[in-house]
Amino acid sequence: QTERSQPLALPPTAVAPAQQVQSARPARPEMPRVEEEDLLKWSQVAKLAKKEAELEAQQKREAKKHAQTEIRTYLQQQIDEKNSKKQKAAEDERKFCEMQDAELERWKRDQLQQAEER
Repeated sequence: QTERSQPLALPPTAVAPAQQVQSARPARPEMPRVEEEDLLKWSQVAKLAKKEAELEAQQKREAKKHAQTEIRTYLQQQIDEKNSKKQKAAEDERKFCEMQDAELERWKRDQLQQAEER
């Protein structure tokens, strides 16, 4: 009877079902202890996140300014080239008119000379 009154003992190699579930999880390595003052508090994390967001915003503004400056420079070059071509065309037109006037004066002199010879 003494054998029956004792609880049923499992052999050392056998594992109870509850222990099987726990042993299926990987064992976590022991985390090193960190002093509380070394831990970042949520307020510090929020401040750092805010600083990072401000830095990103500043970098975006600077990149946008740089792109605008490049575009402005390019467009100014285009305007300068167009104005230069316009001035050159006006100068060429003026020279052409002067040549035409000189040619007309020469033709008139020739006509007067021919009329006097007749």
